[in-house]
Amino acid sequence: FSDSAPAAAEDHFGQAVALNDNATTALVGAYQSNVHGQAYVYTGSGGTFSTASEKILAPPDPNTTIAPGAGVHSDDFGFSVSLSGNGNTALIGAPFHLTGGHATFPGCDVNGFPGIRITGSAYVFTNVGGAGGTPQEINEDDAGQNDTCTDFDGYNVSLSGDGATAVTGAPKYGNK
Repeated sequence: FSDSAPAAAEDHFGQAVALNDNATTALVGAYQSNVHGQAYVYTGSGGTFSTASEKILAPPDPNTTIAPGAGVHSDDFGFSVSLSGNGNTALIGAPFHLTGGHATFPGCDVNGFPGIRITGSAYVFTNVGGAGGTPQEINEDDAGQNDTCTDFDGYNVSLSGDGATAVTGAPKYGNK
């Protein structure tokens, strides 16, 4: 970067980073920024990026509380990031996203909170260098086969070069 990074140390700015094929777009995760996490998009050339080009991406529906009165919970949006080859599509992991909000799920008990599911999610953003659009959320629930309590889907993410195929890791898939 040609100037200082925008985030505080506790934001975990740089936990995950990605570059497009010709190094003109950089994506930087900061999974504790603004409580639920953010990702920063920078454009530049010759491997030099400036915060003047900064664009902030955030989850559209952060679940910031585990249960009423239980305190703040972070989705960890930005824990993992990936860019398509041309830099127009971004995939951003939020492995601690609460699926179902405050709905109760029998048999689940996460950190002493009965009925809570932290299955995680990943978000696909298109046109990240431009005006952007509404991100698409993807998670194991999309397949209609998830009966687990803690998948951590979005822990690792990867996009194909053309941005048409996304893969997400869920290291706790199958855990109750």
